Amino acid sequence: MNRTLTMLETQRDTIEYGDMDIPEMEAYIKHTVDQNEAYPAGLYVALTDGSLYHASFVPGPDFDAASKSWYQDGIASEKFILGDVYFDEDSQSYVVGASGRLKSADGAVRGVAAADVYLDSISQIASKVQLEESGGIFLVDKRTDTIIGHRDPEVVGQKLSEAQDSMYAYTAQQIDNGKTGLSQFEGSYIQVAQVPDSDWIAVAYVSRGGGSPGGAGQSIKYQSKDELGILAYNFNRTTLRLREYVQYIDEISQKLREIAGGNLAFTLEHDYTGEFEKIRDSLEEISRHLSGTIGQLNTASHEVASGAQQVSSGAVALSQGSAEQAASVQAIGEGFILDVLQNYTTYDTFYQINKEIEEDPRCKTVDAKRQIARFVELHETNIAQRVEVIVEHFRTTVMPELGGMAKAMVITASRQGAVKYRQAFEDYTKKKGYSDIKALVAFSGKVKLPDDETEYSEASMNGFPEDRLTKEFDKDEY
Repeated sequence: MNRTLTMLETQRDTIEYGDMDIPEMEAYIKHTVDQNEAYPAGLYVALTDGSLYHASFVPGPDFDAASKSWYQDGIASEKFILGDVYFDEDSQSYVVGASGRLKSADGAVRGVAAADVYLDSISQIASKVQLEESGGIFLVDKRTDTIIGHRDPEVVGQKLSEAQDSMYAYTAQQIDNGKTGLSQFEGSYIQVAQVPDSDWIAVAYVSRGGGSPGGAGQSIKYQSKDELGILAYNFNRTTLRLREYVQYIDEISQKLREIAGGNLAFTLEHDYTGEFEKIRDSLEEISRHLSGTIGQLNTASHEVASGAQQVSSGAVALSQGSAEQAASVQAIGEGFILDVLQNYTTYDTFYQINKEIEEDPRCKTVDAKRQIARFVELHETNIAQRVEVIVEHFRTTVMPELGGMAKAMVITASRQGAVKYRQAFEDYTKKKGYSDIKALVAFSGKVKLPDDETEYSEASMNGFPEDRLTKEFDKDEY
C-alpha cells in the first residue's frame, strides 16, 4: 500500500512541477490509466471550481466534487490518505478513495488529486502474510467497520462486528475501545495496530499453541518491509517469545506441584534466561533447603525414638530408686543412718535470718532483704546450676528444632549478673567439651564484681568492639 500511495503522490507531483494547464493535465490523466493494478482507472483531479477531470467518468451537471468525502479528506492533507470504503457496481469490487491536496507551481491550492484503489489488491497483500499454519493478517476500515483486506475474498466487505467468527467480534470490541497492541483471546494471540495516515487497522493473529522458540525464520512467509511485513515480523517474534515464557511457566508450575507432592529430586529441561533464570535458581535453592530440612527431621525423629527408649529406661530406674528410697527411710527411722536433711538450709530458711534483726538499728529490714536476694542471685552455685539447665535444655531441645542454627538470649537482673553468667557459660561448655555452642555478653559501660578488682566491659569479654556485636551474633558460630 505504501508503494501505491507513493505512486499516486509522484503522479500528483508531476502535475504540480509541470504546472500543467487543463489540456496537458487531461492528457496526463489518461496516461495514468493501467499504470498500477491497484487503481487501474488511473488518477483523477477535482479543482476548487468544482470541475472534475477523469479518464473515463463523465460527471453530470449536478455533480459536486467538493461534497464528496474523498475531496474533503484530500483538500485537508498534503500527503495522500485513504478514505471511505464503498462497493463499485461497475467493477463489482470494494474500492477505497485515496486523495491528497493538489497545488499550483506558486504553492496555491488548486484542488485535489485522487484515485479509486481496489481492495482486491489489498487482499492480495494481506494474503501473502502467512503466520504459521493458521495465522495471518487482515485489514479493517475503522470508520465503516468493514473488513477491506483478507486472504479469504468472501470475508472482504463484511462488517467486522457482524462476522461469524468470535475472533472478529472480539477484535471489533478492541477497536471500539481504542485498544491496540498484543492480547490473548481463546486459543490465539491477536495484535491490533493502526496503519499510518489512514483510518485502517491491521490485525495479526496466530495460534497460541504452534511453533517453537527460535523458529521465526520458518513460521513467517511474508518478508516485505512495508507496514504489514514489519507488523507480521514483530508480531511473530513477540508470539514466539510468549510461547517460550509459557513453556517456562508450565515447567516451573509442574516442578512446584512435584515439590508439594514430596519429590525434591527434579531437573529443569529448558535453558532459562533473564528473570526466569532467577526464578529457576530460587526454585533449586528451595529444593536444596527442603531436602536439608527433611534430613534434619529424619534425624530428629530417630533422636525422639531414642529418647523414648531412654524415658522407658528412666522409668525403670525411678521404680528401682523408689524402692531404695523406701529402704533408706526405714533405715533412718531405725537409727542405722543419719538424716542429712536435718542439716540442710533452704533459701527460705536463709531469708528468715532477716526476721532476727528487725529490731537491730544497724540493719534495716528492706536493705537486709535486698542484700540477701543479691547474694543469692549472684552466688556461684546458684548460677552454675541454672547455667547447666539452660545449656542442656538449649542443646537437646531447642537446637535440633532449627537444624543446629538456633540462638537464645538470657536476661539478668544486673550487669554483674551478666558478667557472672557469661563466665559460668564459658566454664560449663569448656568442662563439657561443647564446641557447638558459644556465648556473647551485652551490657553498657564497665563493671566490677565483689572481691574482684578486674574491670569488665562488653568489648573486653567478647574480644571485639561493641559496634560489631550484631554482625558477630549473626554468624553461625554463635
